[in-house]
Amino acid sequence: MYLTLIAIFIAAISFFLDFYPGGYSLQYENQDKITLVKKFFLQKEKFVIEATTENELKVALLKHEVNFVKSLWFMSLCVFLIFINSLALYYHLKYKQAFLLVLTFFILLIPIDTYVFI
Repeated sequence: MYLTLIAIFIAAISFFLDFYPGGYSLQYENQDKITLVKKFFLQKEKFVIEATTENELKVALLKHEVNFVKSLWFMSLCVFLIFINSLALYYHLKYKQAFLLVLTFFILLIPIDTYVFI
């Protein structure tokens, strides 16, 4: 129960603070300028993009990619939390084979997930 509440808290914090790998967010200053903010752990980089008719497609693709990275991060967070909850459950119920199987998948998933966001 507590593990699920902690997982919901982590997901809410990462959603509201835009804290995820690659932490991209879009800020709209006015209709002609869009600022792309890339957040690292201790610093921010800002890129100002002029929203003109020539680069309208670039702006639309940029919005799509930022939303895609956010949804990918939240889905991977949910998968990690499901694995952790499953590990805790199988350990508590003493299902050794299921615990080892889920632990193996979890260990294999960590480098794959890290590679996706780098």
